[in-house]
Amino acid sequence: MIRGGAGTGKTTLIKQAVKEIQSAGRRTYLFAPTAESSKDVLRREGFETADTVARLLKDIKLQERLKDQVIWVDEAGMLGTQDTLDLLKLAEEQNARLVLSGDPKQHSAVNRGDVMRILSQVAQIPYQNVSVIYRQPSSQYRQAVELISKGNLRGGFNQLDSMGAIQECDPVDTVERLSEDYLKARYEKKSALVISPTREQVKEVTKATRDRLKEDGQLGKRERKFIVLENLYFTKAQKHDSRLYERGLVVQTYQNMRGLRRGEQVKVSQTQNGQVFVRNNKNEEIELDLGRADCFDLYREKTIHLSKGDLIRITRNGSDKKGKRFDNGKLLVVSKIERDGAIIATNAHDRAGMGVELGNGFNNFDYGYCLTSYASQGKTVDQVFIAQPAATFPASNAKQFYVSVSRGREQVTIYTDQREELIEAIQRDGDRMSVHELESRNMSPMRGYIPQQDKQPEPPQRDYDEPEI
Repeated sequence: MIRGGAGTGKTTLIKQAVKEIQSAGRRTYLFAPTAESSKDVLRREGFETADTVARLLKDIKLQERLKDQVIWVDEAGMLGTQDTLDLLKLAEEQNARLVLSGDPKQHSAVNRGDVMRILSQVAQIPYQNVSVIYRQPSSQYRQAVELISKGNLRGGFNQLDSMGAIQECDPVDTVERLSEDYLKARYEKKSALVISPTREQVKEVTKATRDRLKEDGQLGKRERKFIVLENLYFTKAQKHDSRLYERGLVVQTYQNMRGLRRGEQVKVSQTQNGQVFVRNNKNEEIELDLGRADCFDLYREKTIHLSKGDLIRITRNGSDKKGKRFDNGKLLVVSKIERDGAIIATNAHDRAGMGVELGNGFNNFDYGYCLTSYASQGKTVDQVFIAQPAATFPASNAKQFYVSVSRGREQVTIYTDQREELIEAIQRDGDRMSVHELESRNMSPMRGYIPQQDKQPEPPQRDYDEPEI
């Protein structure tokens, strides 16, 4: 395992390591848990065959090519326990070396398991550590990120405060001030990102930002209404529970299922005696196989309005009308809306690049002005603006704060209405304990939690601080 904080140059390290592995007569296959990390970030860095872990675990021919080679998974902190177990089995079957690189202090998988942390703290797997941060040129900003990455949240917060990065303001003014600063960054041609811990706050910031952009004439005067799908992010266990299904919810499949094709969207028509029924595109009512909960996701329809110049974010992998692929998390700028509802858009960070055309049947997108910290992970911009008022404190923790603050190169600004309370909110570590940890800490439904004073020792590590990394 290779652990490195945000902005420590892990991708540069991978490039050098792959060359050395190749010189030793082995080939390295690069993967990542998300499409954005693998097909956007890694491929942009020159790893043209990088793909998702999900693709690897389903592609038998790809698995056979790994015989006696090296499997490298980047952003491994976002792996779930089941996928990691499958990777370990695959590595054993193919006599391959498995390398996991990532940052366990950032957000972990949506699926259960904080894999890198558990492997180091519970399984005592040794790791190499990359600790020098290069993303932030400013020594003050860099020091703040370093302190937060090492768990000194109060020290990092105070450093940010000394830089003027903490803006304490009335809740009514928070969103307005953030929107003004975001517009200023756009005028200065800076890449910018707005982040908030909760989806409700994201919606509020998005509305205020769009209103300011319209007032400023940066969005087209004509708006078009679109119905898009909002992911409910049900866990596998929740998707097994028929009581959580409401009439009108949308089911979208990842694999072929009984009566449903891969990628098909159908609506829940009724629930009865523990069964869920949907109506397919042939207007046939069929029972949804809840036993295959890993083959579909649940969504709720919502309405948004788009104009020329709007920033949107893709929320599910797909292809445009010409077959050009785009990945979950991709940020696009609307350049034109056709009469039939098709959207012509360009890459938000490369306007000169080729555009994509979203057909009028594609509805897996949303506004891209403000993201949750989870959605922002892996992104790097010049300036980052964080909306973190008291209403977001229940969703605030060390992981969320670390990811949010470390996205920027040049500047970070945090807007809150309760400075001292925010410091307390981000002290929560956000880790999810494994069964072994629950057991070792004497936690059970009947007996409650008995804190353990001594932390498990960290496994052996070495620090690599040379500038070339």
